[in-house]
Amino acid sequence: MIAIPNSAKNGATSSVSAATRSNSFQAESPMAHESGEDRVPTQFVSCGMIRVITNRETLMTYVLVHGAWHTGWHWHLVAAELQRRGHRTIAVTLPADAGASVAVQVVLDSLDGLDGAATGAVTVVGHSMGGLVAPAVAQQLTRVERVVFVAGLLPLIGSSWNAQIAAADRGTIILRGLSDGQVYHGDGSSSWVDEGKAVARLYADAPLDLARAAVARLRRQYWNVMGETCPLEAWPDVEYRSIVCTRDAVLSPAWSRQTFRDRFGVEAVELDSDHSPFLSRPDALVDQLLL
Repeated sequence: MIAIPNSAKNGATSSVSAATRSNSFQAESPMAHESGEDRVPTQFVSCGMIRVITNRETLMTYVLVHGAWHTGWHWHLVAAELQRRGHRTIAVTLPADAGASVAVQVVLDSLDGLDGAATGAVTVVGHSMGGLVAPAVAQQLTRVERVVFVAGLLPLIGSSWNAQIAAADRGTIILRGLSDGQVYHGDGSSSWVDEGKAVARLYADAPLDLARAAVARLRRQYWNVMGETCPLEAWPDVEYRSIVCTRDAVLSPAWSRQTFRDRFGVEAVELDSDHSPFLSRPDALVDQLLL
């Protein structure tokens, strides 16, 4: 989310740039920042309220939640850079048929198994379909300080993702043509079968060899979480940010901008990237996570 001055409570447009954060893929021996200096406190909107926060240069645990078809491997560049900058990370691999409750439990169990992550602040980063899971983790884990959506699906309390899609005009949320290059199975799951189309849709800006390696690791995806009613009764009282990828070929950037503004009252951050900046622009994404 973008840090904003007090005047923004009354509808003033925010002019403050987004913050960045960092985390690490491997749990062992995370580097600590040498500087103990605090930045001047800033403010952000949390569920409609103004709250004062301090800097985020202290050690943070970043939970990286992948989207549909993906695995924890797909975060490896971001995780390594966050670790280099002195943070812990855990990149979970969720069961491909997991609903929200199972996905949240996988995250909690993974945190329990990460050395040094049993205490301290946590940021949950949800990419694409992982955006439906990230706030549910914050609901169950009081140590979560922030939820970041990266090209993320935004839950709607009291509704399912499928219901959000059904209520919108075709192509206004999920862009047309996403199914091209996939095969749909009798149980409703889908798999990518055309490497070139998967690269073009998901990883258009990534180096080709890396994009092909990413496609090779995509899995068959089941869609249980899409049909579930959002498990939140209210938005957890944490900081929220949305990073919109301006050249996203999966999720409409226009929908992402407007919906985040409508639900949280602030502007999303924009990143010049395809749908998967963790591969195409990992350093720039880390810069945003660290602000």
